[in-house]
Amino acid sequence: MERWTIKDLNNISDIGFAIRILNERRTKLNPFSPLASKLSNAVATLEKLRNEKGMDAEKPDLRDNTLAGGYILVSTYATLSDEEAKALRDTDETPTAVIAVKKDFLEEWIKPEYVSLEDFFGDYTYDTIEGLMGEAILHGAFAFEYRDGLDDPFIFGYGLDENAMLAYTDFLSGKLQENGLEEASKYLDCLLSL
Repeated sequence: MERWTIKDLNNISDIGFAIRILNERRTKLNPFSPLASKLSNAVATLEKLRNEKGMDAEKPDLRDNTLAGGYILVSTYATLSDEEAKALRDTDETPTAVIAVKKDFLEEWIKPEYVSLEDFFGDYTYDTIEGLMGEAILHGAFAFEYRDGLDDPFIFGYGLDENAMLAYTDFLSGKLQENGLEEASKYLDCLLSL
């Protein structure tokens, strides 16, 4: 679940807020479930209403997704082992994850469909980025995947360089902050000069 700051809440319209909450709930579901379909329809209705009222769609703030070392986080479906997929086959929810890929690689990968990362983050779906992780691995542009709620939450790339390790450390620092451990986060940041 996304954490909302007072600034975020003050800067988003009621319709935009409803769309974000419904999308957040939808991403945790099997995309073919009846609830996921209903949520998609509700989002489409709200987006149509927003367009009729002449309201601009909120542009995503890329700073929320940017990591040290030139990496950026992208939300997607979690990579599951055969055992994990078997254990979860009877649930409606599909586990999600974030992957850290090099920002410059992602900028090239999204062309020509998207003109900028802002457009991409405002419009992409998990299905449209199905091959992103594999392509990033092939091009040495993948650092890690974080699968919250699974027994082994991290999957790492091969041959990680210092920039990938900076991205990983930056991500851990953010997780410490989310869990109220600001002092530990500051210590980690100072230790690695982030």
